[in-house]
Amino acid sequence: MALDDLCTAETADQGIDIEIFHPGSGESLGIFIRMLGSDSEEYIEAERKITNRQKEKAKRTRDFTAGMDYDQSQAALVEKMAACFVSWKEVVPGKDGQDPAFKPTIELKKGEELEATKNNFKKIISNRGFFWLRQQVQQGMDNVTNFLPPARKSSESSPRINSDTKLQEKTE
Repeated sequence: MALDDLCTAETADQGIDIEIFHPGSGESLGIFIRMLGSDSEEYIEAERKITNRQKEKAKRTRDFTAGMDYDQSQAALVEKMAACFVSWKEVVPGKDGQDPAFKPTIELKKGEELEATKNNFKKIISNRGFFWLRQQVQQGMDNVTNFLPPARKSSESSPRINSDTKLQEKTE
């Protein structure tokens, strides 16, 4: 297998749908949030902007030892995640035997549909009551296996190596 077969860059830049689960029961909420990966160009660019702002602040204040406080750190995380937000969708159950479909909005409150915008996404993940949601999305973005290219067919795979094979010991 070539190492390039495990390169996540293309998929991270295209994004994946992260299914959201109830924080208590673990049941699917029927909500999918499309996110780019933590190694996507968008994420790296957002990280670069945050770092450069911190450097500029340090230069202005001549305090090169100060880091970000808690609120700044949380805001930076939200900024990076929002940069990677693509869209969301929610399952709409099918009626009269029809297959379920998706709507491009999610219901925040009964009867209140939220459009898939970066600002709406930021509002939700900035809310401390939705920390569980932010964790699920961040874990999905960070999990490298979510962004691996599709596996090659078994006919293309390389021959299996005998795990009992050991390096020859040096004899004197």
